[in-house]
Amino acid sequence: GTLYKNKSCRGISRSTQILYFGVFTSRYLDLVDHSQNTYLVFFKLTYIITSCIVLVVFWKLDRTYERQKDTCSLPVILVPCVTAAILLADEYSILDMMWSFSQFLEGFAMVPQYI
Repeated sequence: GTLYKNKSCRGISRSTQILYFGVFTSRYLDLVDHSQNTYLVFFKLTYIITSCIVLVVFWKLDRTYERQKDTCSLPVILVPCVTAAILLADEYSILDMMWSFSQFLEGFAMVPQYI
């Protein structure tokens, strides 16, 4: 709401928004795996859709995005998180590794906003 109301995304890291989109989509992949209570489906879809909306707003307000201040390299965060998820997952299933990835990624998702 604030991004669209102000018609600007100055001071907000797009990298952080991309990382949170990654967190939510990888964590909630179990939506396609098995049936769940309606409130859980609603909750999970709300997080994913909201992340998509924020990224679309960033795309629409691209002229106000301060690229020079968003200097964090995403591969520096993503590669160690993927590696840790593969090595430290409880089970070697795609869903479990993606869940582990989301846990590691969430710990670093705010880093681009702060640096």
